[in-house]
Amino acid sequence: MTIDRGKIVTAFAVSSLLLLALFWLIGFQFPSLENVNPRWLLAAIPLYALVVALRATALRALAPDEIGRPLLHWLRLAARHQALFMLAPAGSGDFGFPLLAKRYAHLPGAEAVRIIAQYRLRDAVILALAGVGAALMQGLDPPIGAAVLMLGVLLVLFTDDLAVVLLSLIGRLDFLGPVACFLEGAIPRTRPALRERLVRSALALASWAMACLAMQTVFFAAGLSLSLAGVLTVIVALNVAGALAISVAGFGVAEAGVAGALIAIGMSPAEATAAAIVARPLLLVSMVGGCTAADLAVTLLSRLSASVAARP
Repeated sequence: MTIDRGKIVTAFAVSSLLLLALFWLIGFQFPSLENVNPRWLLAAIPLYALVVALRATALRALAPDEIGRPLLHWLRLAARHQALFMLAPAGSGDFGFPLLAKRYAHLPGAEAVRIIAQYRLRDAVILALAGVGAALMQGLDPPIGAAVLMLGVLLVLFTDDLAVVLLSLIGRLDFLGPVACFLEGAIPRTRPALRERLVRSALALASWAMACLAMQTVFFAAGLSLSLAGVLTVIVALNVAGALAISVAGFGVAEAGVAGALIAIGMSPAEATAAAIVARPLLLVSMVGGCTAADLAVTLLSRLSASVAARP
């Protein structure tokens, strides 16, 4: 494995410049931590563990019926994939999903690619809907917003089909060679039934609703209370920033995204920047804590199950 020094230097430079700009906005004074409440921060960790559990169930719902791995295996997969996704730059953690899926869920590579494509596309549609919802709460024309939301809900139900179409189109590109042949194996032979669409959509929506609750809890820990529109705006901005960030764990880029979202909901630039510098590291700590808690729970439950099975 080679280390691209150029990318490392670029990532460091981008993070440093953005963090420098953020601290410049607040006069190079580190925000006060007096209002940080550790109890709220600890409360956010099990909420993020529940997010991981819902995402594990959502991933399992996308797998073929013949792959009947226990939910604990999917929980470990979801926990480690989510941690990798948060810490790797620019969402590149998804490239590691096929390897993790093969190890923990015994998924063939093509199936894993199809699952992560459907999973992420549904996430993208739900985030877009969250953005529209936040805009509605802040003055977007109601008829237009309602129409977009209705179309978005329908799209959530059909994201699996859209992901398959996109994979099929990529697979037809001759210059991709072996990659195109590999992607052909990701195309399912049958379309999901209505019940499967509803279950998959409900699980994805539930995981994002829980993520919003966990984020609100972290902002409580930082001494801030956001409206629903504020939470939706921040969660959209944070995920967009995470997808664009080239630095490890999105340092600098994510804080700028959170600050921008807070400014959009009415905070002054200085106030929003100070809040972002405090809240975003707390978000990262609580998210990683939730993934770790879910992973440890799998280990403990697996050992307990093995111990019970070994009894005469």
